[in-house]
Amino acid sequence: MEHHSTPSSFLMFERGRDKAVDSSIMELEWKSSKLTAGEDLMGENDDSSSISSLSSKELLINQDFHASPLRFFVILFYCLLSFSQVVINNTWGPIADSVLFAFPEWKPNVITLLANWNSLTVLVFIFPAVWFLNKKGLRFSFMVASGLSCAGAALRCLPVPSHIFVWLLHVCAVLNAVAGILLGPSIVMLSSLWFPPNERTTATGIGTAFSLLGIAGSYSLGPLIVHTEPPNPELNNLLKSFPQENVAETGCIDYLRSAIRREIKQYMFICFGFEALLLIGTLLFFPEKPFNPCSRASCISLVCKYSFKDSFRSIIRNRSIWALCISAGLSTGMTVPWVSLLTITLSHREIPQTAAARLGLWTIVSASALGLSVSRFSDMFQGYLKHTILAFLLTSALTFAGILWLFLTWDPAYQDKLMLLILLGVSTSWSTQALFYELGSEMAYPVPGGVIAGFMTWLSSLCTAIVYIFLYLCPNIDDSWLTLGAVMYNIAAFFVLLSVKVNYNRSAVDKKR
Repeated sequence: MEHHSTPSSFLMFERGRDKAVDSSIMELEWKSSKLTAGEDLMGENDDSSSISSLSSKELLINQDFHASPLRFFVILFYCLLSFSQVVINNTWGPIADSVLFAFPEWKPNVITLLANWNSLTVLVFIFPAVWFLNKKGLRFSFMVASGLSCAGAALRCLPVPSHIFVWLLHVCAVLNAVAGILLGPSIVMLSSLWFPPNERTTATGIGTAFSLLGIAGSYSLGPLIVHTEPPNPELNNLLKSFPQENVAETGCIDYLRSAIRREIKQYMFICFGFEALLLIGTLLFFPEKPFNPCSRASCISLVCKYSFKDSFRSIIRNRSIWALCISAGLSTGMTVPWVSLLTITLSHREIPQTAAARLGLWTIVSASALGLSVSRFSDMFQGYLKHTILAFLLTSALTFAGILWLFLTWDPAYQDKLMLLILLGVSTSWSTQALFYELGSEMAYPVPGGVIAGFMTWLSSLCTAIVYIFLYLCPNIDDSWLTLGAVMYNIAAFFVLLSVKVNYNRSAVDKKR
């Protein structure tokens, strides 16, 4: 087997996005000519070369691009993996009252830490995860992600004492968080490889929508299995008829705690069973890559695999990509902490917790539906991703400004208006994630989409972490200041994105004949 060095023209993408398009196609033609001559190509080491080692089979380039029907199975499987991972990650918040009652030795900060492991691990593991995804591909990454979630879910089912159980929960939270880090950026790679140009953004929107719906699913599934009061109506009435001290003396409290612990354990087994089925399905049925590329850009991505080092270097040197990623981070950097404090914020306006929970649930559902709708719209009318995101950022900023005005001039009669504005403001902010991913993939091409999505995720988590640190240092800050911060974050994201010069490099490759 002969070794051929990478042509210098192939690395011209680092000198500008416009030159990258022609450079990628030149490299593809170069490989095709070598294959026609009956030669095998072996790139240099992945860590030092822009092209990975390729076999002859991988270089069979079919110019008749068409999408495989398997793409629907692939996106469905991704949605199930993402949905299940988020449900496991968000297990304890929706049933916090029941858990603290069943395990009286636990403190509320245990629940808080279990929920925050996902945010903490992103800052540490996102770049190793993106490197792994770029090197090993979708199938192996999904196998590892599903295996981590399944292993974590299995640990929660072990029959151990309470003090050991809580440590196993933290281990599970970390394992599941790493799985989520692998799954998050992979949706961009999946949509680019498996879906044609007029379906890419829709596929990314479907994946991100199901990730959000996982939060809604945890708020529906958890309370359905784990009750906040005795599941037996007769026992419930009996407990209410006795003073609390007499109830404790009769042992009913211990019985109730045991009953809720059994329900929690049942919930753990249900999550583990579903994850085990997904792991088996991933091992047996998930394809490694499409049999035929669905587009010219997909074909180049299959043949010419850029190393993580070269991809990261290209992103760092591109000011427009930096600005785009910063805008993406700012757009959600404040709204995520703001929503996490929604129950407390509304309680200051004498809005009950049940109403706040319903509002949070419907906000997630509406953000998912809006994100999916606008993703499909962007596929139908291509070339307007930046304009669409700008419109959504401006709408979100104006909506949070309206929320701030209602807070400052609060009257109980404003309750319906407030809930409507919260629904609109959060939905327009969160529904832009798929659009940011796709615009970044277009601008950074031929850099793999998973790398750019991982970089966006890291900056977004960094912005969110800064807000959480501020809240920790200033715990008594008025919620009106947080709402003002949401306005300023969205305005800053708007103007940063406004300065970005957009080039649709990937689409240009697909359209070139």
